Amino acid sequence: MSAKEIVEAAAKQGLKISAHHVYNLRMGAAARRTGAMRGSSPHHTSSVERQIRDAIAEIGLQRAREIFEEIAEVFRGA
Repeated sequence: MSAKEIVEAAAKQGLKISAHHVYNLRMGAAARRTGAMRGSSPHHTSSVERQIRDAIAEIGLQRAREIFEEIAEVFRGA
């Protein structure tokens, strides 16, 4: 389900959540599943990593991927 669909489904159940909240939950779950946090708890992530995660949650995963690809192209010299 998209974040928007989750927000709408929650609203039908009387819950008020934001797409931002959905993205944060998804990122945290994905990090735990993949071990991306290298054994640390979410409370021990660096402030820069937290800022990146918050920014991704704010703009959405698809747009974040586009931005990261643009940055990668610069590093590759494209």
